[in-house]
Amino acid sequence: MKQWEINSSVRKMLTLNWIDVDVLLVNTVGNTIFLKGSIKFQGRLIREEDGPAVNEHLSKVEEAILEIQGLEFIKWELSNWIKSNGEWKRLANIQV
Repeated sequence: MKQWEINSSVRKMLTLNWIDVDVLLVNTVGNTIFLKGSIKFQGRLIREEDGPAVNEHLSKVEEAILEIQGLEFIKWELSNWIKSNGEWKRLANIQV
């Protein structure tokens, strides 16, 4: 799969999971997808204040992305969330 096809597939996956892709840069290098920017949820399905729900949701999104042919790694470079010890945590005092 070509890089632009992988990028398109990832953007589609994010959109289907209520994540605003307009605030994320999606780029593929080799077998790694880089997601840079911030996570902002669309609609009312996920509230950013609900840490456990966000943690579960983002973990499922990660699994789905890694199922895309040609990808082995995700490099998150986010301004408002960080993955630490396998759990997603919102960074304090962030305005998105």
